[in-house]
Amino acid sequence: MTEASMNPDLKGRNLAEVFNQDGQHILIVANKYQTGFDQPLLVAVYVDKKLSGITAVQTLSRLNRRADGKENTYILDFVNDPEQIRAAFAEYYEDARIETESDLDLVAKQVDKLDAASIYNRADVEQFWEKWVAPGARQASFDSLISIPVQRFVTRWRAAQEGVDGSTDRAALEVLLEFRSTLAQYVKSYAFFSQIFNFGDPYYEKLFAFADLLARKLRRFTLDEVSPEVVNVDDFVLTHYRLEKLREEEDLKLSSSQAAGL
Repeated sequence: MTEASMNPDLKGRNLAEVFNQDGQHILIVANKYQTGFDQPLLVAVYVDKKLSGITAVQTLSRLNRRADGKENTYILDFVNDPEQIRAAFAEYYEDARIETESDLDLVAKQVDKLDAASIYNRADVEQFWEKWVAPGARQASFDSLISIPVQRFVTRWRAAQEGVDGSTDRAALEVLLEFRSTLAQYVKSYAFFSQIFNFGDPYYEKLFAFADLLARKLRRFTLDEVSPEVVNVDDFVLTHYRLEKLREEEDLKLSSSQAAGL
């Protein structure tokens, strides 16, 4: 088994260059490209060998390049202990952590937790999904459906801010923030596990799309800020714009003249 036999379409071309072309490409390597492989299009790594120390950091860090349309990255490790990988990164990164647990039950638990919060109901999710998969659907139709659970969240947020006696109910605010956090966690968990496991429940996929957009709408809420107003821009139309120069760029180059001596 060689690089040439595994990649018959190369025809003598450099493997890294071919990977940069249109289409889906897979690289099967031993130690190749652990360093020096700057490929922004790389979104997934499947690990079937022991990694440790700087080798683990260099190999898995191949995914951290930015590219248009690249929102999520994916690592499926068949061999290594998660804590050992985290420890390897902790040598170089202060806040090294592994967010997604390797527990298939995690997804079901998150679904139950989200459903029980009463920010949305299953009818909201089903209506959103019908629009989501409809041919020619527009962003405005998604936003109008998401605005219903957003408004429920805002109503409860403001009620918690005012409290029963006029003082902020921080416990209620933290419950809402926990809901928002679980939304984001579910999006990551489902995206991860759905690559390797069929949950057999279409609702999970529908909730994934719904939760992703809802989490984006709610991410500006924090305990230390006043809740932002929900602004509906569906009817806004850009009619014209103007470019205006505010100031000239200053010349910050050093002068070639010499200053007087002391």
